[in-house]
Amino acid sequence: LGEASIEIADLAHTSTLVVSARAQGPAGEVLGFVRASPLNALTGGALAQTVMSGPAQVQFRLSLPLYAIANTAVRGTVLFTGNDVRISPDSPLLARATGTLDFSERGFGVSGAQARLYGGELRFDGGMRPNAQGVSRIQFRGQGTASAEGLRDADLGFVSRLFGNASGTAAYNAQLAFRAGVPELLVTSKLQGMALKLPAPLAKAAADSLPMRFENTVLAVTGGTDGELALTDRLQVDIGAPLQPLAALHYERDISGPEPRVLRGSVAVGLGGGEGAPLPATGVVANVHTAQLDADAWERAFTSATGVGVRGTPDPASGASLSYLPTTVGLRSERL
Repeated sequence: LGEASIEIADLAHTSTLVVSARAQGPAGEVLGFVRASPLNALTGGALAQTVMSGPAQVQFRLSLPLYAIANTAVRGTVLFTGNDVRISPDSPLLARATGTLDFSERGFGVSGAQARLYGGELRFDGGMRPNAQGVSRIQFRGQGTASAEGLRDADLGFVSRLFGNASGTAAYNAQLAFRAGVPELLVTSKLQGMALKLPAPLAKAAADSLPMRFENTVLAVTGGTDGELALTDRLQVDIGAPLQPLAALHYERDISGPEPRVLRGSVAVGLGGGEGAPLPATGVVANVHTAQLDADAWERAFTSATGVGVRGTPDPASGASLSYLPTTVGLRSERL
C-alpha cells in the first residue's frame, strides 16, 4: 500500500467514512480483491478463473455512509502495463496487455487497451454494465490483425484446425461476451491478406477478399448451487456473402463435459439461392454442390479440420472430433 487516507466528515449527523488508497502489487492480488467483492456476483463469476501475471497499479475511493451502509459506493482504477491476461481457461491469452480498468459497485470498464493475440495486435474496450432490464453483462469489442500461424497455435481445437491450410495475416473485428461464465465470441473478417489452400470454391489468394463470420453462443443453461452452468452452445462459420455463403458450417454442441461434443449440425458448400442444409434431429448433414469435386482434396481438408482421418477404424478417443464430420451427404457435381 503506497498512499492511504481516512476521513469522516460531520460526525454528528449524516456521517460518511471515506477511504482513499493507492497501491502497486501483483495483478493476481488485484483479482483476488474483485473475487471477494460484490463485483464477483455482479459478473456472474466470469472473472473467477481469470489469470493475470505481472504487477498492477491500483487506486480506489470507498465511501461508507455510517447510517446507510447499503448505499456504500466504490470507485477505482487499475492500470495494466504489459500484463499477460487469460479471462477463462477457454479464452485466448492476451499477451502484454496495456490499458485502464475503471470499476465501481455497479460494474467495470476497460478503455484504451491493447494486447498481442493470435500473432497480431488487438485494440479493445468494454466491460460490465447493466442492460435495460437491469441484468449485468460483460462485453468487449475489438479490432486487430491475426496470422494463420497464430490461429493454428492458439489451441482453439476445431477453430484452430480450420486454419491448417491458411497462410498470411488478416484484419478482423471481434465481440466477446459471457453467459454462465462461458465465452461467447463473434468474429468477422474479409480475410484479405490471408491465403486459403482449400478445395474449390473455398480456395483464395492472399490479395482476394472473402467475408468470414465466426460465432458461438450459449443456447441453454441450468441453475446450480454455484450459479448457472452452460449446457449447450451453437457454433457457426459462414464463408462468403452473408445471403449466399460459399460454405456454412452450423453445429449445436453439448458443452457440459470436459470437451464439446456435437449433437447435430449441417455443412453447406456451393449452394445456390433458396438451397440450404437444415439442421437434422441428430447427426450432421452435408449438402455440397460443386462444378468439379476433388475427393482427395476434400478428404485432406476434413482431416485437417477435424484432426482425424476419415478412413479406417476411428480411434475411440477421437469421438468428439469425429462428431463434426457429416453422417449424411448430399452431393452434386458436374465432374469428379
